Amino acid sequence: MGKKNKESSLKKAVIKNNKGISISYDREEIKKNLPHLFNELKKSNQKIRINGITDSNEIIERSDEIFNPGVEDFIRRCSSQEEAYDILDYLLKREKISEKEYNTLKKRVKNEGIESFGEKKTWGYYERKYRARK
Repeated sequence: MGKKNKESSLKKAVIKNNKGISISYDREEIKKNLPHLFNELKKSNQKIRINGITDSNEIIERSDEIFNPGVEDFIRRCSSQEEAYDILDYLLKREKISEKEYNTLKKRVKNEGIESFGEKKTWGYYERKYRARK
């Protein structure tokens, strides 16, 4: 490499992507106009891992309680033990719960009551809980 080519390569910032495409920019111009970008380009081999972003809308979309309610979610809608037994019978018949889980939950309803599953889910429960706060 000649002296002139070496000097010009030191004045250029080369950005390459994983497909082998490269773009070169004048280093001094980037440093002057975009100092933060210049520092990022200088440290291009550093990586930051982002595990996730929390957003109230994303929480609503991912909530199992809304889209995949479980046995306890259904029982929390009940007003009486008889309604809870009907729900359990239905879920067993549809093979959504096992015989063992059915017996355990039925015993819990009988001994501890439907209140043991949590606060009753009344009309508007999901809107009150998940509505985006302004």
